[in-house]
Amino acid sequence: MITKTVVMKIFLAAVLGLLIAGTSPLAAQDNTAAEHFNNGVDAEAAGNTAKAIEEYRAAIAADSSFASPYYNLGVIYYSQKKFTDALKMFERVTQLEPDNLDAWKNMGLSATETGDLSKGEKAFTEALKIKSNDPELTELFAMLFYKNEAYKRAIAKLEDLVKLKNQDKKTFYALGKSYKEAGNNEQAIVNLQSATKIDPEYQMAYFELGNIYLEDENWSKAMQNYEKSVQYDPDHYQSWFNLGSACVGESTESSIVRAYEAYQKFLSLTNGRGGSQIKSMRNTASNISAQLRDYFDQAGIIYDE
Repeated sequence: MITKTVVMKIFLAAVLGLLIAGTSPLAAQDNTAAEHFNNGVDAEAAGNTAKAIEEYRAAIAADSSFASPYYNLGVIYYSQKKFTDALKMFERVTQLEPDNLDAWKNMGLSATETGDLSKGEKAFTEALKIKSNDPELTELFAMLFYKNEAYKRAIAKLEDLVKLKNQDKKTFYALGKSYKEAGNNEQAIVNLQSATKIDPEYQMAYFELGNIYLEDENWSKAMQNYEKSVQYDPDHYQSWFNLGSACVGESTESSIVRAYEAYQKFLSLTNGRGGSQIKSMRNTASNISAQLRDYFDQAGIIYDE
């Protein structure tokens, strides 16, 4: 969800920039640059992205201090997932227009996608100087670290975000997962449970809680959370597989029957899916299911085929 929102905001910012720059060609110091830029705007409006790129590049060649074509090229490159190129364009805009909030933000977003934490940190720090304590910028700053698995650094920004936006379930979820990945399960549980208090049907929070308890071999609590996870998303095959593992760990007659049911559901949901991880999980589920069937037959336990 965050990625989609980010892309939309970049696009909207670009449209705004196009309208402003398109009606103010005097922003360029060179008439040729302004003409090429406006041709690029027209080409984009007509859906001819290749022509727009050509014209924006020509505008830059005519006037390298004209920020708008860099900005619009950055937007195009970002939409094409050419994030390294987008980063270069937005970085250039910030050099030419240090007070351009959108350019700093988009530079940060591009750095998030390329994994350049140094440039991303610089971009969001500068953006927050322009618009301090802004929840959106703080969230994007946190996502720079979170998406690039720098979880310890993500925690500090997410904690800041909680203070600005303390009823947001996704913030608590990201903070809980970050604490988990940083090795602090106690704080992970606190934040994930906060997410479920805000939304009692928040499936992914229950899944992550289940993972923590499974790792700690707290089979009962793992089972409880995985049961909620599959209740709110019956097609989440990872939850079914992990539920099976937790039930086997619990090792009561009822839990072992439930383990068999969970593995069968997992096998049904992943039938025909590719990927080495899923294949490995399917082999495990099939082997354990076969062992459970033998056990059920020997012990006279009734189970559904």
